Amino acid sequence: MNSDEIQKLREGSERAFEVAYLEYGDRVFSFIKSLTGGDVALAKDLTQDVFIQLWKRRSDLKTDSITAYLYTISRNMVYHYVRRELLLHNFIDASSEQQMPQEADLQDDVDLLFLREYILKLVEQLPPSRREIFMLYWRSGLNYREIAKEKNISEKTVATQIRRSLEFLRSKFGSVSFAISLIILTSL
Repeated sequence: MNSDEIQKLREGSERAFEVAYLEYGDRVFSFIKSLTGGDVALAKDLTQDVFIQLWKRRSDLKTDSITAYLYTISRNMVYHYVRRELLLHNFIDASSEQQMPQEADLQDDVDLLFLREYILKLVEQLPPSRREIFMLYWRSGLNYREIAKEKNISEKTVATQIRRSLEFLRSKFGSVSFAISLIILTSL
């Protein structure tokens, strides 16, 4: 999209929105599908939600490039979806199973400890600079710009290093639980 089309989108042009969807829809879908372990139906639903958010927040667009904006919305949509699913799953488990709370809590703690150790071992396999950038992003919660400033590197380098880290972790976890593991990783 060029700057004129983005400006028209900001002003509420449905045609400009259609152009944005046609230009970015497949890329957003592929990105979401990669984050959800290849779940096509979920990726389709979340892609629609991303573009609904784009339309709702169109007046907030402050950049001439909406690519990063769409990817940020996409990533956040996936993480919010996974969090909701985890909370729902935990609620259903807690309400349907009347097991001894101490035993369940102990098992959950042991499971989280093993998962934490596994994730940290995988992260240790990353090259040192990539590992440091990844940990600043996930453990410290810094955004690309903040990391780039702190490390005195470009934002594009930060984005590339984080993408490569995520690809590595995804290859080790497989498609089954990658998104859930990322949510757990952020809480460790």
